[in-house]
Amino acid sequence: NLEGYGMEPMVCAGEEAAAPIYDFNSGSGNSCATTTNIVTMGDYAYMNITDGSYYYICRTDGEAGNLTTISSTGMNEISNLTLLNNQLVFAGEESSDSILWKSDGTSAGTEVLEDNTGAQIVVSGDPVKIDDKIYGITTRNGNWAVFVTDGTEEGTSVLAEMYSVTSDPPSILQVHYPYLICRGSGGPYGQELWLYNLEDKSSFNSPQIFRDMVSGGDFISPDTKIIEYNNRIYFIDAESYLWEFYVK
Repeated sequence: NLEGYGMEPMVCAGEEAAAPIYDFNSGSGNSCATTTNIVTMGDYAYMNITDGSYYYICRTDGEAGNLTTISSTGMNEISNLTLLNNQLVFAGEESSDSILWKSDGTSAGTEVLEDNTGAQIVVSGDPVKIDDKIYGITTRNGNWAVFVTDGTEEGTSVLAEMYSVTSDPPSILQVHYPYLICRGSGGPYGQELWLYNLEDKSSFNSPQIFRDMVSGGDFISPDTKIIEYNNRIYFIDAESYLWEFYVK
């Protein structure tokens, strides 16, 4: 950011000094809602911009003054802007829920991305991209569930339900193919690791608890992080023990 400005979208050509493209949130307020979630598609860069009250997906070609909104109205929150199969996918909250959206990069081509039943996908937490698909946590039939999308309605669906929404939402921690590794605390369990097999196409496939190591208590803490090294997963449990996980 420069003197007199907040955090702004900037452009720098060669040895020229960086200059703001457009001060969307005029004055010292920040126009950039995030400095990391910037996506390029074609001749444009797309980003999450705010006017101080609402959030918009905007695009720019880098020329001074050229910053255009492609989301028709301001939203209460926008997150997880992702390039997926030559289009943009993001989570946007217009009222009470953050739901899945898609865009071809134009205002006319920005719309809610429904699933293959015509239902909206409510997004909880941060989805993850694996190759040409996005996986995330949603709700269905009063339960938390895992969803997948390739950016089309036909390719967007709920894969499996987990446990009641009366418990805290799960979150996807890591992908260790073919498993999605989630953290959750449904039913009689504390904070546990849940595994979902992406290759199991049977109707009985559902997320399973890795191991109920502490009956009724927490196996992992809410801030547990997972790392992958040499095709194995490592994490520290709630009692500070180091664990190793791998697919045989």
